[in-house]
Amino acid sequence: MASLLNTLMVLMNYAGGQQVNGVTYFTPLDQVTAKVELVIPAENLVEEFHVTYDRALNLVKYEYSLDPKVPPFKTAHTFKSICDYNTGLAYHMDQSTGTCVVNAFDGNADNSTTTSTRSLLKMLAPEQLFSVKSMMKFINKDKARGINSDSWSLDVSNFYISGYGAVKTRQTLHTLSLNTTKFYRGTARPAIILQRSIAVLDGRANASTTPVVVLNYFDFFSPATPQIFDFNILSCQPSTSPATSSRGGGQAAEAREEIQLKFSGRLPAAGYSEGEGVEVTTFRRQAWMEFARAAGVSPLRSIGNFWSHDDWNTYFTTVLLPSSPANGSAGTAVQRTADAVEELSEAVEAGGVTVVSGGVTLVAVDLRRNVSLMSSTKGEKAVDVFAVYKAHTTIVGMGVRATVQKLSTKQCTERCHRENSFVCQSAATCGYGDCILSALHGDELLKPSESGASLLANHSHCAVWSRVWTNEYVRVTASVFPEMEPEMTADFAEKEETCAKQCSFPSEEGTDCESFTWCPRASLTPGTKRSPCSLYKHHVFDLSPATAPVDGASTDVLTNSQTLCHYYTRNYLIDFEVLENTALADQQLFETMDVEIRQDFNGGWLCAKACIEKLGDENCHSIEICRDDESYKNRCRISAAFVPLGKRDGAASDRLNLTLPQSDCRVHSSKGSNKFDLQNNFDFDVILTSMCNLINNLDLVK
Repeated sequence: MASLLNTLMVLMNYAGGQQVNGVTYFTPLDQVTAKVELVIPAENLVEEFHVTYDRALNLVKYEYSLDPKVPPFKTAHTFKSICDYNTGLAYHMDQSTGTCVVNAFDGNADNSTTTSTRSLLKMLAPEQLFSVKSMMKFINKDKARGINSDSWSLDVSNFYISGYGAVKTRQTLHTLSLNTTKFYRGTARPAIILQRSIAVLDGRANASTTPVVVLNYFDFFSPATPQIFDFNILSCQPSTSPATSSRGGGQAAEAREEIQLKFSGRLPAAGYSEGEGVEVTTFRRQAWMEFARAAGVSPLRSIGNFWSHDDWNTYFTTVLLPSSPANGSAGTAVQRTADAVEELSEAVEAGGVTVVSGGVTLVAVDLRRNVSLMSSTKGEKAVDVFAVYKAHTTIVGMGVRATVQKLSTKQCTERCHRENSFVCQSAATCGYGDCILSALHGDELLKPSESGASLLANHSHCAVWSRVWTNEYVRVTASVFPEMEPEMTADFAEKEETCAKQCSFPSEEGTDCESFTWCPRASLTPGTKRSPCSLYKHHVFDLSPATAPVDGASTDVLTNSQTLCHYYTRNYLIDFEVLENTALADQQLFETMDVEIRQDFNGGWLCAKACIEKLGDENCHSIEICRDDESYKNRCRISAAFVPLGKRDGAASDRLNLTLPQSDCRVHSSKGSNKFDLQNNFDFDVILTSMCNLINNLDLVK
């Protein structure tokens, strides 16, 4: 009521001399950002600072670029300084060089008589910048910087000024007139300071009403709902910890701790889409403060502050930074990481960590330390043989074959790709480093388990990736083949990749699959018995000319909507690397056959197929394809010897001994062989001899 009466008096333009309480006139603001122009007339100094203040976190950040003559930096680099009022430590970060200086600062007055960066920042302490704790005397309505304003006069004791220390001051304050129209981002516009002129009245020889400091305020902003401001001091942390701490008599060095708190329940408005609403931002900020309080550390040591949720719980994941080797202004050591984690764990066990957001109270029920925000890379892609199957989803229950922690998206899919204890078909990657591996592929995870339980669950910051198998096949035509009976069907398949996987890994033992047809479910005629996924034992090269597909033509009686069907046949060349304009040199190492060129095929597929069928996957190491334009046939030669394409010592000379330049030929060398070539040093002549013996024992039909 008092604040309202004071405001009404000002609006009614009471006569000069009206007293107004600054505490009630200036509503305390939890969060403020502003650009402040600091003028020291006696030193001809004008500097600009961008200030970010969070009252609840007790942190303030200054961003500035000081004039080269101002010590101690003597540089025009852009700086960021964060003052932690919880510990009395200041972090000064050079944005250009990445260097950081940490020192204690004294929030109380000192009698420094020099202008330094430290004292300039002290002058801009948030309590001096954004609040008034004394009575203000209304002067008149005026203009400041051409803006309608209310002018005030006030005397403030113990006000810190650079070069003077804590002194008694007389200040002239210009505030934005409350009846002035101004665009403001917020629902309730607070009193906004436009200018603050400060004169010293402490009996000094130069005491006068002439201001020694002038502060001009621009871009003042106080959010109507809480926001997460950036107070990151990661650049002040060493990339590697020393063997022992510089404090505590040689104690073991501290490491970063990555911690996740699980809160029972979820926010009412939280969904599974990109972005976050007010509820989520409020939860993140409140959880950040609760984490710091329960751990006994400053919020400054908690970075990342990652939020996620599923259908049952809400999660807060953060990185707890090691304590600074410097002590705060009080001279007390800062809480070490191990002690902080122990205190936090005890608080969680006692049910003492709670967050209120969206009208609900969430209680932390569990603490995990095997998570990682530092290893997760936002926007990082999986390895090429994986594709996103379902976003905002994770694998649960019987769908889980193995779980690994602290992996990024790429690391997780690589782990799945090289898994040798089972064939890993899918991986769920989460923003806090969880990696969940499964032997089930894509649509197989949609099917309930034998007990009826779901194998997939909603999760805001996880995604399921499944192996790409269509790259092992070539799409031949847009036709399906009624003359051919499929070996089996996969009616549950919803995606093309699932159909390809069923062909590569048939669910029925003894079933061979060389090709498949895929028809999107929407393209099938209602009531048709045709399956969206049909698997065949025939390769395209096994088909008679009457049955063989012709690209763009249909051999089936289909409606127009069914022409979306595709026919895939196995690509045997996928495991080979090509060396163009090259032929094989040693005639004794290879067997030769003629390959008829069929339509747009160049013979490479059929040659690779014959090599694998005759020699087997383990022994088919190289093939040669040469064009014969007169007979319209390709000459195909296959061998158990291999042409090294790797970079090991001697690989180039071995390659020269086995090949020769020839413009109408090309050589395909097995990728598996070249991996062996890269990883091993071996006697090439001995292996070559053994390959010759194997070739001589083959009965290859030409």
